[in-house]
Amino acid sequence: MRKAVGHWRKVYETRYREIRHKIFAHKSIDRATADALMANTTVDEVRELLGFLHALYQSLFQLHANGIMPNITPAKFDSPPSPGGGKPGERIFRESGDVLYGMLDPRLRSDAPA
Repeated sequence: MRKAVGHWRKVYETRYREIRHKIFAHKSIDRATADALMANTTVDEVRELLGFLHALYQSLFQLHANGIMPNITPAKFDSPPSPGGGKPGERIFRESGDVLYGMLDPRLRSDAPA
């Protein structure tokens, strides 16, 4: 488990920490710099990261509450996620996709009128 957490921590720190800090938490950079930071990311990698976090959370909860051996096999999410249902991680995946795609073109959001 430590090895898997270490891997995803390194991915987060390398690609996503600055995005979280400079774009979403503090909005301290201009559009061109934000685009440069986002250029190093992929939707598939975000999906895998969120799937791992979902599995880690579920595993730790089940270990604590029920004594069940952890299983950190990353959850697989529907793509594109369906609105109003699915695993909790799918909601996060859908909403983060809405934010990222909404930065490009608001019409690409999953809740945009058809």
